[in-house]
Parts: sequence; structure tokens; C-alpha cells
Amino acid sequence: MEMRQVVTYRNYQARIVFAPSDQRFHASWSIGGSRGKVSAKTLEEAKVKALTKLKLIAEGRFSLASINQREEAKISSALTILRESGYHDLLEVALDYITIKKATSCEQSNNLAQSIHHQNRSTKRISFSEAADQWLCFKRPGWSEINTKIIQTRLVRIKESLQLDVCDVNHSVLTEYISRFNNRMPKTRNHFREILKGVLTFSYDRGWIEGSQLERLRRILKNESAPSESPKIMTPESFKRLLDAARDTELLPVIAIAGFTGARQAEILRLNWANIWARPSYVELEAHLTKTRRRRLVPRSIALEAWLENYRNATGPVWPHSVKAFEARYYRLRKKVGIRGNNLLRHSYASYRITQIGENELAKEMGNSPEMIYSNYRELVEPNEADNWFNVQP
Repeated sequence: MEMRQVVTYRNYQARIVFAPSDQRFHASWSIGGSRGKVSAKTLEEAKVKALTKLKLIAEGRFSLASINQREEAKISSALTILRESGYHDLLEVALDYITIKKATSCEQSNNLAQSIHHQNRSTKRISFSEAADQWLCFKRPGWSEINTKIIQTRLVRIKESLQLDVCDVNHSVLTEYISRFNNRMPKTRNHFREILKGVLTFSYDRGWIEGSQLERLRRILKNESAPSESPKIMTPESFKRLLDAARDTELLPVIAIAGFTGARQAEILRLNWANIWARPSYVELEAHLTKTRRRRLVPRSIALEAWLENYRNATGPVWPHSVKAFEARYYRLRKKVGIRGNNLLRHSYASYRITQIGENELAKEMGNSPEMIYSNYRELVEPNEADNWFNVQP
């Protein structure tokens, strides 16, 4: 399958390639001797980032276009630190710093730098736990509710183990901690590495650890190869058992919509009944409800309509309670039926549906990239099994 795509703006182009090694989309360009690149988890996000850079280049704003993602994060942290200290003009601070630098001798500059360094070490000593909490507050506005909950859970485990100041985190501390996950999958270990790298990079940007320390620790926290595994899916028979067990409960609509549309749990819990019935033959996931902030239409199958027949005149939210309430009830239901696993309904929908419409159309229905769909769900089931799944009736 072709993994390379091109984004164009006027006479400028960026190439996008999907890298199976890190499961990310990498966009790159070379214009007038200026090279640049960005990466993203989804194809759409990579396209948006690349297009933004190409527009800056077309406007002659080469300096802004050349700023990479790590530099953007540093600039953001710098602005936050300055504003907290009462300075609101980054350019003015930079010019003042350069003026002071030029006005002092080399020896004076070195002495001043050492003085500032020692002052920072004495006044900005902070625990890893506090650094982690501040990092979480800084990052969480850009995360979904479910993703935030997952990261919070992992972060609690890390904080319980790393009871020390962030500047005292060293090679032996991290090596010992990561070794505790030797019996877990590489992907799990990488999840914890990413959180640790996030906290440590944030700490460096805030002046709580030195650059040399960060570089040493980042080498230890380099992600290991984690071959993607085929997702676990349900059989049509187990899907029927789950639906039957959910009869006469408020869980039924959510389970049916998940199994027959492939929508994400978080997306379904935001739906209103108007999203289900307003459009002829389609379930509408509006842009503000989806993870990718893009509107999607998914066919409303005959089987789905049959399971939702009693809700045809319903109004208001599909799930009228909290996310925690849903997760608790759904967990008890799955345990009762004897079904274990995460995202089973979404994975199952994708695996069966791809045999009917192919990866390109399925990607549109699920809000994902064709490359991701192709690598994860191709050839998991036979076409006749898909017919059985989408014909599960009450």
C-alpha cells in the first residue's frame, strides 16, 4: 500500500510518510535550501501541521516556519515563566539579556552565569511529584477526558516510586524503575517512558534540571521496538450475548452504537439522540464531538435501528450519566457475560467492516487514517463473518 502523500500550498509541497516504527506520520519539505519537518499521530493532523508551515513559507515568514516542535514547547514554557515573573514582552527580555551580555567582560559573564546557576539550584529545587503535577496541569487541556484519566493513573504509580527531587533523578533511578515492567509488553513500558520524558523535559524548560542531565536521561528513556499486535475482537455470538445482557438497561444504546458504528466510547457518550435519528440512514458525529474535530457520517444499519427501536422518539443525551458511571456499569456487565478487553467493540467493527468497504472508506467512518486501518485490521476476519456481525438482531 502507498504510504506517501503530498500536501500542496501554492507552489510549495510537503511529503508525508507513515513510519511503522513509531506509528506516526512524518511531513517534510525542502524549499530554497530551507528544510523542515513535523510529525503527528494521525494523517489529518500531519496535513494540518504541514499546511500551516507551507503557508508561513509562502508569506515569507521563514523563521517561524523553521521552528520545530521542541522549540515551540520551549518558547511556550519561556513565555509562561516570564509572565509568572511579571515580564510580558519576550523580545524586550531578549534584548535586555543581550545588552547585559555585551556590556560585561567574558569573566564577568561567566561569574554572573555561575551565580545564576547556583541561585537556581538553591531556589528551584522541586520534588518530582510536584514537577509531575505541574506538567499534567500544563498538558491536560489538549487531552481527551479518557486519555487524561489513563495518564493520571500511570502518573500516580510513577510518583509513588520516585519520592525524590526531580534534579536527583539519575541513570540508576530510572533503570531500576523501568526494570519493574520487564514482565509487561514493550508498548506498556514505552507509555511510562513517554510520561517520564514529558515530566523531565518540562522540568528542564522550567530550570529545575540541567540540559546535560536531561540528555543523559533521554538516552535511557529511548522507546524500544514495540511491534503492533492484532487487536482483540469479539465474535458475532459474543456481541449478541453482550447486547442481550444489556436489554432493559441504559447501557444498550451505547453498546449497540459502538458495535454498529465503530465510534469511540468518548464520542458516543457525548451524543444526543438527534445525532442518531435526525439524518436519514446515517448517524452523525458532529465535529465538536469527535476526537479529530472533524464531522463524520456513519451508516445507520438495519440491525442498529432494530436494537434502538424503543428509542426512536427519545430526546436528550444518549447516555445521561457521567463517564465514571458508564465505565463502572459496563465493566460489571462485561464481567457478568465473561468478556474481557479494551475497545473491543471499536476493534471488532473495524475488523469486520474493512472486508466490506476497504480501508479508505473505513478510515472516513472511524476518524482514523487509511494507513493505520490497513496495518491494524486487514485480513483479521473472513467476509462471511462480517455478514454475521452486521446481522446480529434482537
